[in-house]
Amino acid sequence: MPNRLIHEKALRSHTLARLSAEAERLFWRLTAIADDQGRFDAYPSTVKADCFPTMVDSIKTKDVVAWLVELSQECCKFYIVDGRQYGNFVKWAEYQRIYGNKPKFPQPPADCGELPQSPALIPISIPITIPTSISMAPPVGGKSNGKGKTIFPEGWKPEQAEMDQWKAHGITDPWVEFATFRDHARTNDRRCKDWSAAWRNWCRKTLRIKEERANGLYQVRR
Repeated sequence: MPNRLIHEKALRSHTLARLSAEAERLFWRLTAIADDQGRFDAYPSTVKADCFPTMVDSIKTKDVVAWLVELSQECCKFYIVDGRQYGNFVKWAEYQRIYGNKPKFPQPPADCGELPQSPALIPISIPITIPTSISMAPPVGGKSNGKGKTIFPEGWKPEQAEMDQWKAHGITDPWVEFATFRDHARTNDRRCKDWSAAWRNWCRKTLRIKEERANGLYQVRR
Protein backbone atom coordinates (compact mmCIF):
# COMPACT_ATOMS: atom_id res chain seq x y z
CA MET A 1 0.00 0.00 0.00
CA PRO A 2 1.21 3.59 -0.66
CA ASN A 3 2.19 5.72 2.32
CA ARG A 4 -0.73 7.69 3.73
CA LEU A 5 -0.93 11.32 4.78
CA ILE A 6 -1.81 12.78 8.16
CA HIS A 7 -2.95 16.40 7.88
CA GLU A 8 -2.37 18.93 10.62
CA LYS A 9 -6.08 19.79 10.47
CA ALA A 10 -6.77 16.38 12.06
CA LEU A 11 -5.75 17.95 15.37
CA ARG A 12 -8.73 20.29 15.09
CA SER A 13 -11.21 17.78 13.69
CA HIS A 14 -14.46 17.78 15.65
CA THR A 15 -15.38 14.46 14.02
CA LEU A 16 -12.28 12.74 15.38
CA ALA A 17 -12.70 14.50 18.71
CA ARG A 18 -16.06 12.75 19.18
CA LEU A 19 -14.40 9.33 18.94
CA SER A 20 -13.06 7.39 21.88
CA ALA A 21 -9.28 7.06 21.99
CA GLU A 22 -9.56 3.42 20.93
CA ALA A 23 -11.84 4.16 17.97
CA GLU A 24 -9.53 6.94 16.80
CA ARG A 25 -6.58 4.53 17.00
CA LEU A 26 -8.51 2.11 14.80
CA PHE A 27 -9.32 4.97 12.41
CA TRP A 28 -5.63 5.68 11.78
CA ARG A 29 -4.72 2.02 11.50
CA LEU A 30 -7.49 1.48 8.95
CA THR A 31 -6.00 4.22 6.79
CA ALA A 32 -2.84 2.11 6.61
CA ILE A 33 -4.65 -0.96 5.25
CA ALA A 34 -7.29 0.73 3.06
CA ASP A 35 -6.81 0.47 -0.68
CA ASP A 36 -6.19 3.46 -2.93
CA GLN A 37 -9.92 4.24 -3.00
CA GLY A 38 -10.24 4.25 0.79
CA ARG A 39 -11.96 0.86 1.03
CA PHE A 40 -11.23 -1.99 3.41
CA ASP A 41 -12.51 -5.40 4.51
CA ALA A 42 -14.78 -4.54 7.46
CA TYR A 43 -15.34 -8.02 8.88
CA PRO A 44 -14.41 -7.51 12.55
CA SER A 45 -12.05 -10.48 12.85
CA THR A 46 -10.24 -9.41 9.70
CA VAL A 47 -10.01 -5.81 10.92
CA LYS A 48 -8.45 -7.04 14.15
CA ALA A 49 -5.92 -9.21 12.37
CA ASP A 50 -5.00 -6.57 9.78
CA CYS A 51 -4.88 -3.53 12.07
CA PHE A 52 -3.48 -5.09 15.24
CA PRO A 53 -1.19 -7.93 14.08
CA THR A 54 0.94 -7.74 17.23
CA MET A 55 -2.06 -7.47 19.56
CA VAL A 56 -4.41 -10.14 18.20
CA ASP A 57 -4.38 -12.08 21.45
CA SER A 58 -4.98 -9.08 23.69
CA ILE A 59 -7.73 -7.29 21.73
CA LYS A 60 -11.24 -8.71 21.76
CA THR A 61 -13.27 -8.90 18.56
CA LYS A 62 -16.29 -7.42 20.34
CA ASP A 63 -14.19 -4.34 21.14
CA VAL A 64 -13.31 -3.99 17.46
CA VAL A 65 -17.04 -4.17 16.69
CA ALA A 66 -17.71 -1.37 19.18
CA TRP A 67 -15.02 0.82 17.60
CA LEU A 68 -16.43 0.17 14.13
CA VAL A 69 -19.80 1.28 15.49
CA GLU A 70 -18.25 4.60 16.45
CA LEU A 71 -16.62 5.01 13.06
CA SER A 72 -19.94 4.25 11.34
CA GLN A 73 -21.45 7.46 12.70
CA GLU A 74 -19.41 9.95 10.66
CA CYS A 75 -16.09 8.54 9.49
CA CYS A 76 -16.92 5.47 7.43
CA LYS A 77 -19.77 3.95 5.48
CA PHE A 78 -20.30 0.20 5.48
CA TYR A 79 -21.79 -1.99 2.77
CA ILE A 80 -22.23 -5.61 1.69
CA VAL A 81 -21.08 -7.17 -1.58
CA ASP A 82 -21.66 -10.90 -2.19
CA GLY A 83 -22.30 -11.48 1.50
CA ARG A 84 -19.04 -9.85 2.61
CA GLN A 85 -18.93 -6.54 4.47
CA TYR A 86 -16.64 -3.68 3.52
CA GLY A 87 -15.95 -0.17 4.73
CA ASN A 88 -15.31 3.05 2.87
CA PHE A 89 -13.78 6.24 4.30
CA VAL A 90 -16.22 9.12 3.81
CA LYS A 91 -13.64 11.84 3.04
CA TRP A 92 -10.80 9.74 1.67
CA ALA A 93 -10.29 11.73 -1.52
CA GLU A 94 -10.24 14.97 0.46
CA TYR A 95 -7.33 13.98 2.67
CA GLN A 96 -5.35 11.30 0.80
CA ARG A 97 -3.40 11.15 -2.43
CA ILE A 98 -5.02 8.89 -5.00
CA TYR A 99 -2.27 6.96 -6.75
CA GLY A 100 -4.47 5.21 -9.28
CA ASN A 101 -3.72 1.69 -8.13
CA LYS A 102 -6.21 -1.05 -8.97
CA PRO A 103 -8.96 -1.28 -6.30
CA LYS A 104 -8.41 -4.11 -3.86
CA PHE A 105 -12.02 -4.16 -2.65
CA PRO A 106 -15.36 -3.87 -4.48
CA GLN A 107 -16.97 -0.53 -5.17
CA PRO A 108 -19.71 0.60 -2.74
CA PRO A 109 -23.26 0.53 -4.13
CA ALA A 110 -24.67 3.81 -5.38
CA ASP A 111 -26.89 4.20 -2.30
CA CYS A 112 -24.13 3.41 0.21
CA GLY A 113 -24.24 6.95 1.61
CA GLU A 114 -28.00 6.80 2.01
CA LEU A 115 -28.14 3.50 3.90
CA PRO A 116 -28.71 3.52 7.66
CA GLN A 117 -25.40 3.51 9.50
CA SER A 118 -26.44 2.87 13.06
CA PRO A 119 -24.79 0.83 15.81
CA ALA A 120 -27.51 -1.78 15.36
CA LEU A 121 -26.18 -2.50 11.87
CA ILE A 122 -22.69 -3.42 12.96
CA PRO A 123 -21.24 -5.90 12.26
CA ILE A 124 -23.91 -7.05 9.81
CA SER A 125 -23.78 -2.82 8.42
CA ILE A 126 -24.28 -2.91 7.50
CA PRO A 127 -27.36 -3.82 5.32
CA ILE A 128 -27.40 -7.05 3.34
CA THR A 129 -28.00 -6.86 -0.41
CA ILE A 130 -29.91 -9.75 -1.93
CA PRO A 131 -28.58 -10.88 -5.33
CA THR A 132 -30.46 -9.26 -8.20
CA SER A 133 -31.26 -12.69 -9.66
CA ILE A 134 -34.00 -13.09 -7.06
CA SER A 135 -37.37 -11.56 -7.83
CA MET A 136 -38.48 -9.13 -5.16
CA ALA A 137 -41.82 -8.02 -6.58
CA PRO A 138 -44.11 -6.78 -3.77
CA PRO A 139 -47.01 -9.06 -2.88
CA VAL A 140 -50.56 -8.05 -3.66
CA GLY A 141 -53.66 -8.40 -1.56
CA GLY A 142 -54.53 -7.46 1.99
CA LYS A 143 -56.87 -4.74 3.18
CA SER A 144 -55.61 -1.19 2.64
CA ASN A 145 -55.84 1.53 5.28
CA GLY A 146 -56.23 4.17 2.60
CA LYS A 147 -52.56 5.18 2.68
CA GLY A 148 -51.28 2.38 0.48
CA LYS A 149 -50.53 0.10 3.43
CA THR A 150 -52.12 -3.32 3.77
CA ILE A 151 -52.37 -6.03 6.37
CA PHE A 152 -50.35 -9.17 5.76
CA PRO A 153 -51.53 -10.62 2.40
CA GLU A 154 -53.32 -13.92 2.83
CA GLY A 155 -51.34 -16.76 1.31
CA TRP A 156 -48.28 -14.69 0.43
CA LYS A 157 -44.86 -16.27 0.92
CA PRO A 158 -41.37 -15.77 -0.55
CA GLU A 159 -40.02 -17.85 -3.41
CA GLN A 160 -37.91 -20.88 -2.52
CA ALA A 161 -34.90 -19.37 -4.33
CA GLU A 162 -34.97 -16.40 -1.99
CA MET A 163 -35.23 -18.66 1.05
CA ASP A 164 -32.21 -20.62 -0.15
CA GLN A 165 -30.28 -17.35 -0.35
CA TRP A 166 -31.19 -16.40 3.22
CA LYS A 167 -30.11 -19.84 4.39
CA ALA A 168 -26.77 -19.31 2.63
CA HIS A 169 -26.43 -15.98 4.46
CA GLY A 170 -26.83 -17.73 7.81
CA ILE A 171 -30.52 -18.10 8.70
CA THR A 172 -30.78 -21.72 9.86
CA ASP A 173 -34.40 -22.37 8.82
CA PRO A 174 -35.83 -19.48 6.71
CA TRP A 175 -39.32 -21.00 6.60
CA VAL A 176 -39.53 -21.12 10.40
CA GLU A 177 -38.26 -17.53 10.45
CA PHE A 178 -40.92 -16.56 7.92
CA ALA A 179 -43.66 -18.14 10.05
CA THR A 180 -42.45 -16.05 13.00
CA PHE A 181 -42.45 -12.92 10.82
CA ARG A 182 -45.97 -13.62 9.54
CA ASP A 183 -47.40 -14.34 12.99
CA HIS A 184 -45.71 -11.25 14.43
CA ALA A 185 -47.28 -9.11 11.70
CA ARG A 186 -50.75 -10.58 12.24
CA THR A 187 -50.59 -10.46 16.04
CA ASN A 188 -49.59 -6.78 15.99
CA ASP A 189 -51.99 -5.85 13.16
CA ARG A 190 -49.01 -4.55 11.22
CA ARG A 191 -49.59 -2.75 7.94
CA CYS A 192 -47.01 -2.18 5.21
CA LYS A 193 -46.75 -0.79 1.71
CA ASP A 194 -44.24 -3.45 0.68
CA TRP A 195 -44.32 -6.77 2.50
CA SER A 196 -41.39 -8.15 0.50
CA ALA A 197 -39.23 -5.29 1.78
CA ALA A 198 -40.55 -5.80 5.33
CA TRP A 199 -39.59 -9.48 5.15
CA ARG A 200 -36.08 -8.66 3.89
CA ASN A 201 -35.61 -6.16 6.71
CA TRP A 202 -36.73 -8.81 9.20
CA CYS A 203 -34.10 -11.22 7.86
CA ARG A 204 -31.39 -8.56 8.07
CA LYS A 205 -32.30 -7.98 11.71
CA THR A 206 -32.25 -11.71 12.37
CA LEU A 207 -28.72 -11.99 10.98
CA ARG A 208 -27.60 -8.88 12.84
CA ILE A 209 -28.90 -10.23 16.15
CA LYS A 210 -27.24 -13.59 15.50
CA GLU A 211 -23.89 -11.85 14.94
CA GLU A 212 -24.30 -9.63 18.00
CA ARG A 213 -25.06 -12.65 20.16
CA ALA A 214 -21.94 -14.37 18.85
CA ASN A 215 -19.91 -11.33 19.88
CA GLY A 216 -21.67 -10.87 23.23
CA LEU A 217 -23.18 -7.53 22.15
CA TYR A 218 -26.87 -8.35 21.79
CA GLN A 219 -29.02 -5.48 23.06
CA VAL A 220 -31.51 -4.98 20.26
CA ARG A 221 -35.19 -5.90 20.44
CA ARG A 222 -37.53 -6.02 17.49
